[in-house]
Amino acid sequence: MFPALLSYLNEHTSWSYYEFLTLYRDVIVLSPPFSDEWNGLDGSWTRRFLKKAEDLKPEEFEDLKVDLERSGKGLQAYWEGVIYKRKK
Repeated sequence: MFPALLSYLNEHTSWSYYEFLTLYRDVIVLSPPFSDEWNGLDGSWTRRFLKKAEDLKPEEFEDLKVDLERSGKGLQAYWEGVIYKRKK
């Protein structure tokens, strides 16, 4: 459903949610959901990332760094930038 996500997971041996967001920002800006809430966008993309990662490599699923990368409001600025770019 999300070719960019599959591409990232298939092309990288060590997965990072933040790295995925950084590399595919232009794709994410053009992809649903089209929310103005940064935490809603983050939640949607996190679920997609984790679900596909678990489907591809269930044995490595526990080792993902997503929780640490999402702690606090660490990605708020990223998502606010996505929202801003969509409104342009």
